Amino acid sequence: MTGWSTWAAPPVSVDLPPAWTVLRTAADDLDAQVTALLLAQLPDDAAPQLRAEVAEQWRQVARVSAAAGAVLAGFGAAADPGAGQLVSASVLVAPQRWYRSDPAETELQGPRDRLRSPAGAMERALRLVRAASPLGPLAEVVAEYSVTPPTGDAWTLVFRTPAVRHLEELVAVFDAVAASLRITASAPPPADEDGPAFS
Repeated sequence: MTGWSTWAAPPVSVDLPPAWTVLRTAADDLDAQVTALLLAQLPDDAAPQLRAEVAEQWRQVARVSAAAGAVLAGFGAAADPGAGQLVSASVLVAPQRWYRSDPAETELQGPRDRLRSPAGAMERALRLVRAASPLGPLAEVVAEYSVTPPTGDAWTLVFRTPAVRHLEELVAVFDAVAASLRITASAPPPADEDGPAFS
């Protein structure tokens, strides 16, 4: 797709739309990646306290994701001039054996849909959840994709977005990203052998 980029973190890679930013959460330089992301995404005149708070939030997300075995965490945003809204979404790519969704946060769950994927059998499940935010509970859509190759480990891609009104367009993008997953080997074990589940 035009303008899309391939992001790799062995043993997997995915294609993401333009302007998405990715952290390779299994890499040794995670703090340096967060610092670079911060410099690229926040304006130079951002208040030092805001910069410090955002940096700590991103580092915490990165550390939790890495400890749980995730290999990629991506973030994207685009403006919708017609609606005067910012449309944002995130994606996490993790070995399926280390991922568990949180049924306690689910308010509405849709059916599981089977989709085509070059990597193997793929299923998509959509959930509407209430997520905490500084402004109070926020409605979010969570799209979980399970990809099971003919041999080797299964993988999960988890997309989250508060842009509920743009769901139809976003699910088409999420489907394309999930279908682009390529797997070259078995998943590495997470740092904690007990495999802390995350959602």
